[in-house]
Amino acid sequence: MVDETGNVILPAVSAGHPLLSDVVLTNIRKWKFQPTPHSFTMEVSYKFALRGEEESSPSEEVIFNLPHHVEIVASAVRMLAEPSR
Repeated sequence: MVDETGNVILPAVSAGHPLLSDVVLTNIRKWKFQPTPHSFTMEVSYKFALRGEEESSPSEEVIFNLPHHVEIVASAVRMLAEPSR
């Protein structure tokens, strides 16, 4: 839900892996929309994908197909090699 001032309020995750839910909520809370006369509700789908090591693209990329889709692609090799925090 977005309020009249353009701030995201009451973000919620309807499905997906619990480890990624916090990432999605943190990201969507940062979004800012143009002010409108009324609050409104919208649905945004986040797609997380791991890229194989044979692909030579950057190790991570975010693709925005707004207003309803965000795709986050990361290298599986990089993610497995990084120490846990």
